[in-house]
Amino acid sequence: MLNEDLIKQIYFYCNNNDPNGLYTDPQGEPLDIIEYARKIEAVIYDSARLKEHARCVEVVQALNKDIARVLEDKKG
Repeated sequence: MLNEDLIKQIYFYCNNNDPNGLYTDPQGEPLDIIEYARKIEAVIYDSARLKEHARCVEVVQALNKDIARVLEDKKG
């Protein structure tokens, strides 16, 4: 799900401009830990949502192929 490259990419998408943020390393390059965690959460949530949807379609497929087709179309 998360690999080192993706974690680094998320890091570079952090803006670090919230005056009320919780920052690390004031000497070097600061990182708002809360912003970073929220961005990681968003990536994990989206991935988990897609996997859950695929599993639901698989289960419904065994019960009713027509409903599974409609459910698959509603992936977005």
